[in-house]
Amino acid sequence: MSDLPCITIITPSFDRPDLLDETIRSVLDQNYPNLEYLVADGSHHEETKRVLEAYDDRLHWWCQQRFQNPAQAINKALNKSTGDIIAILNCGDSYLPGTLQQVGEHFRDHPKTDFLYGQCQVVDQQGETLKTHRGNLFKLEELLDLWNVWWKGRNFLQPECFWSRRVFLKVRSFREDLDRAFYYEYWTRLFLAGANVERIDKELSRHRFPAGQIAAHSDVQAEEELAVIESILWNPKSGLDRSLRHRLQADWLYETRIASLISESVAAGETLWQSRFKIAPKLLQNPKALLSERFQTRMQEYGKTEDQDET
Repeated sequence: MSDLPCITIITPSFDRPDLLDETIRSVLDQNYPNLEYLVADGSHHEETKRVLEAYDDRLHWWCQQRFQNPAQAINKALNKSTGDIIAILNCGDSYLPGTLQQVGEHFRDHPKTDFLYGQCQVVDQQGETLKTHRGNLFKLEELLDLWNVWWKGRNFLQPECFWSRRVFLKVRSFREDLDRAFYYEYWTRLFLAGANVERIDKELSRHRFPAGQIAAHSDVQAEEELAVIESILWNPKSGLDRSLRHRLQADWLYETRIASLISESVAAGETLWQSRFKIAPKLLQNPKALLSERFQTRMQEYGKTEDQDET
């Protein structure tokens, strides 16, 4: 019997039966000796059903039913999971050869690991490689710093992430009320639960960029991520250093209360003083935003642009 830990892979599937076979094969072709593979499909496509039936004897569980969103489908499968290690592989994404062997050996050889991530190839809808994503964060304070870390490319991509059942039992389900940021919110809870984070500096997976998406973070996703961290940043029991928490609070207030007003001033061609007059009421209500380095830098750039226009 293999000494490698059991790895549970969950694939939520929605409306892309043409990509499901590729995703399933990338998991099963790993030939990992201790695999539990679960698929929750919310499409009800007959073509999808045919694909799932073709692999029926190699899947530990699958279903076809209506789900409101991917998080609900994932939670359905999580309730069926028993593996020592858990990962989500969306329909359209895939694992590179040997990935599960590397992951299994890492968790076996480093039993204190709770959350493991690697590198991920980002591909377009045709499967052509656009870039290799290399995440780089290990601490809660880095995860919460949307502006200087998460939105700067040091984030995780879902198909490169694996976590232990030990930490899963502390956080359980994904939040089904979030449309875009449910992975990010889940990672914050894993980190708050004290997950020991490690990284494999190798390409583990391929992430297919969603059709029609031209940026890694949409405005809707950004809004949800900002909402996720709000309660954490204002919770003195979050474990954050006091000065760090205040810095992140200042950036959060600038982003959510002030930034859009400055953008409106720039678009309207208003002077720096006109912009200051516009944002003054919000600053009086949220004075901590004045401490944001992002706010200070933006106003300095505004002033320099105005000076250049005058010359």
